[in-house]
Amino acid sequence: MSTLKPIKINAANAAAIVAALAAVNGKADAHTYTLASEVLAVANVAESALADIGIAKARRAGAVYGSTSGSRVASAYKYSRIGTRIEMTRRSTEWYLTEVCAATLFGQAGRDWLKITAAQDAEAVAHLRSSYAVAKAVEPQLELTS
Repeated sequence: MSTLKPIKINAANAAAIVAALAAVNGKADAHTYTLASEVLAVANVAESALADIGIAKARRAGAVYGSTSGSRVASAYKYSRIGTRIEMTRRSTEWYLTEVCAATLFGQAGRDWLKITAAQDAEAVAHLRSSYAVAKAVEPQLELTS
């Protein structure tokens, strides 16, 4: 794991983002994140993920999104690959790169994950519940025959 001072993910900080990636990737570049634009794209996916589950922009701070570089390979592929694992944290209005480390990739590369706060979870559940209605159960009527 890289001890990293949080870096705001934007074009102005591209050099700092690339330096953080290069520090953990070493010479590996085939299956790694190497460009600031790749990290910015992951931040955009993270922002969309929060929007998709109904978290209002004003309440997105505290969410954490992680991503591992690389794409999946066939399970018959027996060699490991070097990739990059990044983690970013949403602050009041922007995503910040908070963790960068090298990752040994096998078949399951290219994975993303989202962690949200308890308050965000409650908001997401409320958003989901607003999209459907629960049908009332109807008790079957028994017919009495004489």
